[in-house]
Amino acid sequence: MREVAEAFKYDDRVQIVANDVDLYKFYNWDFDLKSFPDCRLYCKDETDPITFSGKKTAEDLIDFINDYCGTQRGLNGRLNSEAGVIDEVSQIVEDYLTKGKKPHYISDMEQVEGTSYYVWVMKTIAEKGNDFIFTEKKRLNDMLNSNTLSPDKIDEFQVRLNILSVFASYIDENE
Repeated sequence: MREVAEAFKYDDRVQIVANDVDLYKFYNWDFDLKSFPDCRLYCKDETDPITFSGKKTAEDLIDFINDYCGTQRGLNGRLNSEAGVIDEVSQIVEDYLTKGKKPHYISDMEQVEGTSYYVWVMKTIAEKGNDFIFTEKKRLNDMLNSNTLSPDKIDEFQVRLNILSVFASYIDENE
């Protein structure tokens, strides 16, 4: 549970609570605890908890919380490689990179909510070329590895890196 708590320590949407049931025995009765460890997820605005019944490893518990809470944390506490990636726009990215960097692809992207960074990347690629993706990925990785960023900046830069990786995957495939 310490590893799970560490993974979510900077995520305001999740709070991990551990309880010493020997010290606070009334919890055993109040929450109908019969086996230990007992892992339950209490979601805001839900009356009944969701009981975790899988293998009680840190990775499995993190996956369980991610699935139900819409979070995307890894064991290291950083966002996983899917955070910020919008699957529905992958075709626009692919077409932009493989069928020519035409302005109508940028216009199509602008119509999708939450794609402002995608649009910025597309415009910058049009201006600077495909190499921009790799230099920007390196710059962001260097900053993430510097251990000087706030938790919010780490999350922001990880999302940017994930989106750049979507673009890079189509360039790697086609060059």
